[in-house]
Amino acid sequence: MSVTIESMPFEILSNILNEAAYLNERDNVAFSYGLTEAPLPFQKTRLHKQVDQRWHDWALAHSLRDLSIARWRGSERWMESHSFASSEEKPSGIAVYRDSFSSLKSTTKLLAEFPAVASYVRKIRFIGFYVAETDALIFKLLRNCSHLRVVSLPWTTMRRGSLQDWSSLLSSSGNAAGMRSLELLATGLKESQIVDPRNEIGPSPFDESEVTFSQLTRLKVFGDSNFHPVNDQDLKSIARTAMNLEEVHITQTASVTIAGVMDLVKASRESLRILEFSPLLEGEDGKGDHRNHSSNEHLCELLVSCPRLIDLSVSLPSVCPALFSNSGVQWSGDLQIRANSFCAEDVHNPNVGSASQIWQVLDGARSLISSRAEAGVDLSIEIVITHWIFQPKHRLVHGNFDLAEVSSDFSWPSGKKASGKGPYGSTGIHGKDENPYSCVSEDVFREGLLRGYVSF
Repeated sequence: MSVTIESMPFEILSNILNEAAYLNERDNVAFSYGLTEAPLPFQKTRLHKQVDQRWHDWALAHSLRDLSIARWRGSERWMESHSFASSEEKPSGIAVYRDSFSSLKSTTKLLAEFPAVASYVRKIRFIGFYVAETDALIFKLLRNCSHLRVVSLPWTTMRRGSLQDWSSLLSSSGNAAGMRSLELLATGLKESQIVDPRNEIGPSPFDESEVTFSQLTRLKVFGDSNFHPVNDQDLKSIARTAMNLEEVHITQTASVTIAGVMDLVKASRESLRILEFSPLLEGEDGKGDHRNHSSNEHLCELLVSCPRLIDLSVSLPSVCPALFSNSGVQWSGDLQIRANSFCAEDVHNPNVGSASQIWQVLDGARSLISSRAEAGVDLSIEIVITHWIFQPKHRLVHGNFDLAEVSSDFSWPSGKKASGKGPYGSTGIHGKDENPYSCVSEDVFREGLLRGYVSF
């Protein structure tokens, strides 16, 4: 019995076509697949091509499952010279401008006219659209994507979207597949955009009962803005119904503190697997350190109580050995804990200072690393206290020791080595810190603390 490609099950056919598309893309070869052909000279040729319906459906699903719509930037200018010799000079001629929102408008029109085409979209991101006009177009486009699962939106949609817009996007009735991942991306706006009365914001719909985030398994907030940025109150409103989050990523923002992040953690404590909170710090945005937390909650114990948490990269106001006290956690891979100080609960003796507390934290981290290794899990922990980076597994401390060397008349530290690490948010040289980091052993660092050459 002969088997033709047309008789194959769709799953096998889809795998073959996926592999062919991947190889064509990798090898930088473009094929028309026989759908177009150049007419012969002096002849008018009408093309009649028949495509198997399954191939047609696969092509639509493959092409439209992941859309990225970006705003057109800049303009074009026709050069008057016919010679490339003058191309290095300032071009002259007629400037040709394009509608910067044309890509969004044309895609919105296409998906509105052909809902069947829109049903193939699974993931969509919008880049560069921050005004009221584009926010309205975005929601108009999204209403036609009935099987959307992942969406990356400008944060302004959160300020201008109506109750109907958000309830339709997030609810199972408005989205048959169910929204699973929501990204809110922020950036700074021009002063002209901020003061434009057409870009005014409306009341937040997130507190209304019709808007529910219960289907979301992933939430990401990225970037900072000078125009109504995402804040703790927004995250608190989301946490009201976001009880099934598996991933939370809050990065590069100065308007969200650990309090807002912990609202999400408490709401999804049973399901949370990945937690990333990397805010902008003092010196990066000029607004102060947003790791501070005024609540009396012991955040170390709260994080340890998340039964499914695996991956952790978080900035905390303080840290203590309680964060590493539970050998039953599921942590694995590379973890980074950043803190300004040590938890008050860990200070039983008021005469005990930071110098003794850091060793308790490091010993607790080493104990947890050993416990996970016995379970066959590789765990690496990096602890950042102010501007010092500790690697408990290797018993190393990274930082800039230049001032300490001067204060010790260059008698300390001994055994200093070059380090590939750098200040928070980078490796190597960063910002005003003009000298590369070095690393020393924990014993050498302990000596420096006792002699007052270094401090927290």
